[in-house]
Amino acid sequence: MSDRSRATYALSVLFAINAMNFFDRQIGGALAEPIRKEWGLSDSALGALGTAFTLLYAFVESHSDD
Repeated sequence: MSDRSRATYALSVLFAINAMNFFDRQIGGALAEPIRKEWGLSDSALGALGTAFTLLYAFVESHSDD
């Protein structure tokens, strides 16, 4: 396998990981309204749920290197 094909493979893998990371963080916004209706949440409660997800995500990410 040549250096160029290895670099292309590595770039492709890193791009896929980054794309999954981006979509993982965006799925909450896309599903916010159906979640709010299904659980009967107020706008404030939905905002608190989004904040809780963000804080949990940041906590897990910051401790994943340990």
